[in-house]
Amino acid sequence: MWVLEPEWIDRVDRARAGDAAARDELLRQFEPLVRATASRLIDPDRADDVVQESFAVALERLPSLRTSAAFPSWMRLIVRKQASLRRRRQAASSLDAVDPPATSGSEPDAVVQERAVADVVRHALGELRTDDRRLLELRYLAGWSNADLANLLAVSNGALRKRLHDARRRLRPHLEHLNQEITMTDYTTYLDQVHDASLQVPAAPPLRRPDTGPTTTGLKVIDTMAPVRRGGTIEMVGPAGTGQLVVALELLYRLGRTPKDIACVAVGATGAAIGSQRDLGHVTTEPGIPGRNAAILTKDPSEGPQALTAGATLAAGLAQAGLDVVLVVDEPTIRSVDPKTLANAAGIAEEGAVTVIAVRTVDPGTQLPPQLGFDTTLVFSIEQFALRIFPAIDPTECVSRFAISDTAERAKRHLRRAATARSWFNQPLFVAEDFTGTAGEWIEPIDAEQELVQQLHSPDCPTNVSQDVR
Repeated sequence: MWVLEPEWIDRVDRARAGDAAARDELLRQFEPLVRATASRLIDPDRADDVVQESFAVALERLPSLRTSAAFPSWMRLIVRKQASLRRRRQAASSLDAVDPPATSGSEPDAVVQERAVADVVRHALGELRTDDRRLLELRYLAGWSNADLANLLAVSNGALRKRLHDARRRLRPHLEHLNQEITMTDYTTYLDQVHDASLQVPAAPPLRRPDTGPTTTGLKVIDTMAPVRRGGTIEMVGPAGTGQLVVALELLYRLGRTPKDIACVAVGATGAAIGSQRDLGHVTTEPGIPGRNAAILTKDPSEGPQALTAGATLAAGLAQAGLDVVLVVDEPTIRSVDPKTLANAAGIAEEGAVTVIAVRTVDPGTQLPPQLGFDTTLVFSIEQFALRIFPAIDPTECVSRFAISDTAERAKRHLRRAATARSWFNQPLFVAEDFTGTAGEWIEPIDAEQELVQQLHSPDCPTNVSQDVR
């Protein structure tokens, strides 16, 4: 995720106060972030326009920004809004430039009935915005097929269905007087909220299993040592505060490499802390979190299966609507359900996907819990974190069902040997006996030298490591 350095915060402060030089430097500094966000949301040939429009809006509204540290997430929101406006203008322009094709002939009585219905619907359509009205007219009154409309708008069939879905949802209030029920579910209405386990989500179409290999994330430790896949399952294990939740949300950007929106659905127990978060419910309010979010929290372990069902259904519905979703589940919920049930919540829709991420917190120095059998297990290490290696993932402990290269295998062996040699330096201290319960040790230099040689030539630390040392 984007890390804001202290000097950048100062630059935002000065820009808000009217410093033109600080403003120009700020725009140059954040241009890669704005461009990357725009490229995810709109066609590449229109990304430049969105970037310019976003910066223009940001400069106009900068004095009203309350907190300088919130600038990156604030900037992303502006980009998302400008990209949405650009897509709407593009669709309206394309539709207004085309005349609907003539309908085929029908029997006289059928024509009269169709015209009566059409008059009622046209009256309701007149209440909609132009792009919605023209889209629905072409599809349902002029008889255009989904394929024809997708070709006209230069979008995929899945994206066209999403636009029709949204247009029908906005039409529904204008047709209520007809006493006709339009059956549809807008799953996005559940976002930006924290729900309890009793949440009832209407059934969503089933997802299909991913049939592809690993997905490139751009995170070198994952892509080389423990590949993951969009629409698959990922287990994250490590001590609290080593960054599992940060990486889980970072993967929203990296797995959903489409122009579609992204969302996080979190299922967890109330008060079950994950790092600095009191529970997963705070994902919905944390500044800078990408995309929209929803959390389903339980108060009792017995509610876990019910909450997971609601979360999985919501995630699947969002994926069918074209969003890329990560379904994040905490340790109390994991313990309350069958791992297969959790894994079955992952999958691919025509446009969107649901990637299940199980976040498991363990105490430092304790044995890792049995694996869930997911596509990938990422093990986070307090030692990596202390060395300022981010993400703090220990590649020697990670497991993936996707093959890694010979180079990566050799790197794992070297890292294991280095860890074995490094652990030899651990030695109990006399002054810490009362705290550790272990008596201190005195080792003569000549004995230490001999033990070190033995370590370098032991089976756990083969000869090529000792050659490197020499």
